[in-house]
Amino acid sequence: MNGSGNAWYEAHREKFLADADSEIVAELASTATSQGWHIEEEQHVEWTASVGILQDKLQTKINEDIEILRTALNQSNLTDYTHVFLEYDFRRRGLRIDCVLLGLGIIAVLEFKRSKLTPADIDQVTNYCVNLVEFHQETRRLCKENDFVIVPILVQTKSTIQEQTKNFIDFHPEPWSSIVDKPLRCDKSSLGDTLERALKIRKSTDKPSKNNWLLSPFSPSSSILDAAISLYGNHDVSAIQEHAGSIEQI
Repeated sequence: MNGSGNAWYEAHREKFLADADSEIVAELASTATSQGWHIEEEQHVEWTASVGILQDKLQTKINEDIEILRTALNQSNLTDYTHVFLEYDFRRRGLRIDCVLLGLGIIAVLEFKRSKLTPADIDQVTNYCVNLVEFHQETRRLCKENDFVIVPILVQTKSTIQEQTKNFIDFHPEPWSSIVDKPLRCDKSSLGDTLERALKIRKSTDKPSKNNWLLSPFSPSSSILDAAISLYGNHDVSAIQEHAGSIEQI
């Protein structure tokens, strides 16, 4: 495995908007069943018992989250979001992200929540963004060399969020200065407006490579390596490098 992870479904924006629900379900199900060991333990037996059962579960997701996303991305002012990745399995970190939107100068990380948003939800989506910067080489390169921004977004699907005061959007300090410091929050009716708002805080409109992003090597940042060296204490740096090399072969 050379890449950091893979998406259970990936498509250009136009293809995502054109694909039938059944096609998206089939692709999600096919990847999930072929990589069943990445699914949560409590779902593993049930999901791998039959593709039919899995498709029924995924159909529910299509009817809710995917339709919300499709409705939002169908807006003509959101064409700068060029690629859609659903269920991005960042297997090297044991994470699976609901949705990543890759676009011109931007990486939006979306999590869909059915219940009222909690501090844990904020921590979760923020953690996803930090992991992309710290361990996903192409994300880090795009941020450093092309001034990409990373925007965490929480979408509450079952209830309405009262109009949020559109405060100034700020960023984390270094080494996460490319990440918006507070996740944007919205409901299903305001996702499109939230995605448009995210575009307005871009620092560039450079075009990313979908293949480079999907095939990105797993590469811990210098800040992570510095922390590892501190933890290893007096261990020789060559031993740390050897250990990292063995992990990379997983």
